Amino acid sequence: MNKYDTEDIIYALSTPLVQSAIGVIRVSGKGCIKVLSTHFKSKIDLNKAESNTVIYGRLENLDNCLITVFKHGHGYTGEESLEISCHGGLQIIISILNFLSSLSFRQAERGEFTFRAFMNGKMDLTQAEAVNELINSKSLVSSSMALNKLNGELFKIIKNLTDKITDFLTNIEFQLDYTDEDDLLYADFDVNELKSVDNEILKLLDTYSVGRIYSEQLNVVICGVSNAGKSSLFNYLLREERSIVSSHLGTTRDYIESSCVISDIPVKLYDTAGLRETSDVIEKEGVKRSRDLIESADIILYLIDPKNPVIDKRLIEDKRCIFIKTKSDLIKSGLTKSGLIKSYLNVDTRIENEIEQKCISVSVITGDGFSELFKAVKDKVFSNLQKIENVRNGEVFIQSARQKKSLLQAHNGLNAVINGYENGVTMDLLAIDIREVLNNLGEITGEVTSDDILDRIFSKFCVGK
Repeated sequence: MNKYDTEDIIYALSTPLVQSAIGVIRVSGKGCIKVLSTHFKSKIDLNKAESNTVIYGRLENLDNCLITVFKHGHGYTGEESLEISCHGGLQIIISILNFLSSLSFRQAERGEFTFRAFMNGKMDLTQAEAVNELINSKSLVSSSMALNKLNGELFKIIKNLTDKITDFLTNIEFQLDYTDEDDLLYADFDVNELKSVDNEILKLLDTYSVGRIYSEQLNVVICGVSNAGKSSLFNYLLREERSIVSSHLGTTRDYIESSCVISDIPVKLYDTAGLRETSDVIEKEGVKRSRDLIESADIILYLIDPKNPVIDKRLIEDKRCIFIKTKSDLIKSGLTKSGLIKSYLNVDTRIENEIEQKCISVSVITGDGFSELFKAVKDKVFSNLQKIENVRNGEVFIQSARQKKSLLQAHNGLNAVINGYENGVTMDLLAIDIREVLNNLGEITGEVTSDDILDRIFSKFCVGK
């Protein structure tokens, strides 16, 4: 990776550049302790400090700091490094960063600290990717997924698969080296071992559909007629007043979006304009944009006003829809009656009755019905809820498209080996295919890498990591 010079002493701010209680600046590289010790006044010489200890002192005339010392072989990067904890005033942080630059330390590139940890054997590539997944996790479930991999669970699985395939390859290579061509014994090999490995790979591939959901955000669109309570539900789910709530028709003229978590699932939530016919040019454009959002939604929360219980025919049989009757508190109090649902256009009464039965009644005033709604969202997203429990039980889930691609290539390669074996393909050709499968798995852990792969992975990191 040419843009990363591992001989340099690098530094970067690891906390946000905002006014705060403290700021943390990371420094790494051979000789950094000796250089900084001449500018740090303390009762304990940084050079004599034991690894993984914290020293209090004054850094030049810039600030009174705590410096954590990591000797070579210790700490995050595996090389000599320091972490400076200073007061979080912006001017203090900037002054220290400028001072480090004056010492000929270099500003770190994105992900360079983790890159050095990988190069120094402190972590494999699955753990390096897990660091970024953990930083960018959008829910507790996605954090759990990342932590499992950061603890080396995915590496252990891939290593186990690689060992089994290597044993198979070793047997083939032994035959090729020490057996006459006419005496090669295919019967000495148990192809079922390769089939078992392939099944394990398929299990990992199967987890990607769930892992992707937690690493990305689902598009959840709230829609319905005007005054159905869309903005109220939007604000309730966000726990903040983002949308204007009004009894006037057409208050929401364009969609509003925000991120939140529903049933541990990270979502991008959209509040849309009421679906109705209107002559207002601006509102008409808002309705059009609402319909465009509905087209691209992963889940549609269709709200039905008990005072005006109608539903758009175009969405009646849409499998993405969860139908919700709002304002259940008004119905219970007798302030309004809940009429039968009617569609904008005439449809089979049976279908309308089915929707009536499927409707979830909620109230943003009392909170009634939301546990049922959250369960319905999870049911809509996952056909096999046991997978979600497996996350909490420590099962490894694939979130990286790169890892999925390599696993798929390994699966296809193993299928070619198995089919070739069963159809009498020569062992030397089988050996070539098996080595390619090992390369595919090696790309996941980083045993087989290229500058292009490393650049794509670490360029997605933040600078301080």
